[in-house]
Amino acid sequence: MKKTISLLEKIMLTTIFPKQGSRKELLVREDIINKVKLTQKDFSDFNIQETEKGGLTWDEKGVVSKFDIEFTDLEIDEIKASLKVLDEEKKLTREHNSLWEMFDVTIP
Repeated sequence: MKKTISLLEKIMLTTIFPKQGSRKELLVREDIINKVKLTQKDFSDFNIQETEKGGLTWDEKGVVSKFDIEFTDLEIDEIKASLKVLDEEKKLTREHNSLWEMFDVTIP
């Protein structure tokens, strides 16, 4: 399923996954990260800079840019599961809201 995501959402998707899991979960997470990770071209095109505190900033072009990414059903399920874990642990931030809505995460 194709999703159109922002530069911030690309970055946020690389941070939502637990470090540990089953072999299958780790492989699916790696596939997702490989699809959305920042590239040298992103750093150049959007003037991405690291801040003194370890964060990232980018120019206006990066703010308005969108990326079409094709996700498999397994990848979508893994994203939803990881967001639910963050919710249960009360570790969601405001930046996660758009991912929550984009991937239609529901809590029973």
